[in-house]
Amino acid sequence: MRLGGFAVGGLALCLLATSCSARSDDDLVVFGAASLTDVLQAAEEQFEQDNPGIDVVLNLGGSNALREQIRSGADADLFIPADPEIMAEAIAAGDVDGPETAIARNELAIAVPAGNPADVQSLSDFARPELLLGICASAVPCGQLARAAFATSDIDPSLDTEEPDVRSLLAKVAGGELDAGVVYISDVAADPRVELVALKAWEQQSTTYVIAPTSGATNAAAAKRFVDFLQQGEGRSIIQQFGFGSVSR
Repeated sequence: MRLGGFAVGGLALCLLATSCSARSDDDLVVFGAASLTDVLQAAEEQFEQDNPGIDVVLNLGGSNALREQIRSGADADLFIPADPEIMAEAIAAGDVDGPETAIARNELAIAVPAGNPADVQSLSDFARPELLLGICASAVPCGQLARAAFATSDIDPSLDTEEPDVRSLLAKVAGGELDAGVVYISDVAADPRVELVALKAWEQQSTTYVIAPTSGATNAAAAKRFVDFLQQGEGRSIIQQFGFGSVSR
């Protein structure tokens, strides 16, 4: 059980290279969106219990950054971005083998520090220049969706930061560095230091998570088993447990 992305170790650094002698034939390397952190860590643990001998290696980060790593020849078996369009681009480029499989849905929410000290009540509060406010960078799905929500409500946000992925943004809200940030509902559920402020129905934006093996997958058999796992009993329960919506198969 090893983690790349947020906690970069020796093998994780090797994932960015076209080859790495440190990798075992039994490793299953999964590149997943940062918003899936809790789901994939729980899925990793359960999948390894169900499949002795397979070591799941997670590389977690912004979907676009992960896509660029795969494009550059990173050693990955599976790709799970938070935007079907990013997956479609990877498939069209021949870096990922389609068709992809939808495994979860997610929706935006406003995260505020526990107690909501700045009294943020809606997306319109993001126009208040006296507040410290953040969203994800426009290169990643959570940032694109946040900007779509602002546009839908004709809000000109006064932003102090645009973070590279949703977990970086959540950490700043949880630590009190920001008064509010636009994240996913699942992210708010994952951290007891933050509270949720719901978006209005007309502001809401959602995304679907899709998974597919990379064209250079070293462990294709284990990759298929992991995809099947996320679609069925235990895997689907884990996805729902962490606040994600189900998708029809």
